[in-house]
Amino acid sequence: VYLPERDTWELRSPLPTARSGHGLVVYRDRFYAMGGEGGYLIGGVPHQAKVYGQMESYDPATDRWQRHAPMPTPRHAVGATAIGNWIYVAGGGAVLGGS
Repeated sequence: VYLPERDTWELRSPLPTARSGHGLVVYRDRFYAMGGEGGYLIGGVPHQAKVYGQMESYDPATDRWQRHAPMPTPRHAVGATAIGNWIYVAGGGAVLGGS
């Protein structure tokens, strides 16, 4: 977490599912992370690579993560927004990389 008043960074609890390309919204004072992709390359070949459907939320007041129901279709590179009492997740890909 970045602390602007001190111009410094502080470690907090890590995201339970390490991934990139996930959506993120703030809803009711929590950060919600959904979808994404993960894995690594060895010689240009993906290993343990997958697209995630996970939904997890973070409470900065307690520095704790909570797991929620996963998305019905795992996706990465999603667009997400909170409108009213709903979190909308649109687009994204069901295949790794730019697909």
